[in-house]
Amino acid sequence: MDKEAVLSIRRESGLTQRAFADAVKCSYSLIALVESGKRRVTAKLEKKIRKAFPYKKKHKEKRP
Repeated sequence: MDKEAVLSIRRESGLTQRAFADAVKCSYSLIALVESGKRRVTAKLEKKIRKAFPYKKKHKEKRP
């Protein structure tokens, strides 16, 4: 999962970064850093996102 996937899931859900972070049970700053490209999506964060939003389509990473 990449930053575009996180942003897409959040926007499709109609949530602010803060509300999305609350749903995922992580810090708001982590979501902001991921979406800005300053932090990567870890396996742990991806698992939390998939658990909180299981109904969202799987977002494929863009391969270089």
